[in-house]
Amino acid sequence: MRLAAYSRIKGLNASVLRNRRVLSAMPALSGDGHWYNIMGMAIHGRKESEQELQMAVMRYLTLACPDVFSLHIPNGGYRRKAEAAIMKGMGVKAGVSDILLLWKPGKCGFIELKTPKAKNRLSDHQHDFMQRMKGFGVPIAVATSVDEVRKIVVEWNIPCRETRL
Repeated sequence: MRLAAYSRIKGLNASVLRNRRVLSAMPALSGDGHWYNIMGMAIHGRKESEQELQMAVMRYLTLACPDVFSLHIPNGGYRRKAEAAIMKGMGVKAGVSDILLLWKPGKCGFIELKTPKAKNRLSDHQHDFMQRMKGFGVPIAVATSVDEVRKIVVEWNIPCRETRL
C-alpha cells in the first residue's frame, strides 16, 4: 500500500510514516556487538553489514558531535567500467577511508569502518592511504563498532557531548 493512502486511512502524515519506516529500518550496532532496532529491542540472527555500521556511526556523530562536520566518502561499491573511468578522472582515489571528520580549529581525521569479521582485511590501497595520512600527521583509525568510534573521538580530543550507547 502506498504511504499516502495508508496515511489517509490511519490519519497520519505521510512524511511521519516515511520517517518512522526509515528509522525502524536502520538498526544500530551497540558496543556489546548486538544489533538493536529503533525501539531498543535486540535483533537476533542478523548479519552485520558495513553499510548498517556506517549509518549507525553517522547517527552517533550527528547526535554526539554537533560541532563536528562528518561525511561519508562513497568510494566503494560496484561501478561499470565507463562510470569508474569517469570517477577516476574526477579525482576519486582508491583506498580512501569511509569517514572524514573536520573540527575546530582546522583539524581533521579519517575513520575506516569494517565489520568485526573483516577488521584485518584492509586492501593494499587502504594500507597505502593510511600510511600516507600518518605521514601528513593526520589521525586515522579503523573501527568495527559505534563504541570504538566513540573511543576514537575521545582519544582525538574531538569536542562532543557525553552520550550513552
